[in-house]
Amino acid sequence: MSQTNMKRALNQQLLNIIGIPVLVPNDTKKAPNNSPYAELTHFLAPPVVFTLGTDGLDEHRGVMQVLLKYPEGKGSGDLDEKADAIREGFRAGLKLNYDGQEVMVVNSGAGNYSNLDNKFVCPISITWYAFSRR
Repeated sequence: MSQTNMKRALNQQLLNIIGIPVLVPNDTKKAPNNSPYAELTHFLAPPVVFTLGTDGLDEHRGVMQVLLKYPEGKGSGDLDEKADAIREGFRAGLKLNYDGQEVMVVNSGAGNYSNLDNKFVCPISITWYAFSRR
């Protein structure tokens, strides 16, 4: 199993929920000018040996961060609803699967608002773990 499939399991769930454009690193898509969108980033910790041996397990942990970016000056209501929808879609204990790779959601939640690049921004962090065979 692979870290790529771990990210794919998380991405697939997000795309099923979000309903707005999602920009990913190293993509040529441009951000919409006056409509909401999200930027997606994965932060992966180095794998940790969980069990020994050639058939042992490695434990993987990470955070998927979704930056919701909404037009400024329109209040926080729409952004708050989207943040709640994402949080509901990534409840603690949710098991996701992509091509046989299972990922377990530990928690999810919104951070503090900010204004960045003329956008009203809120980070959503989804913490997860998974195991892979060596």
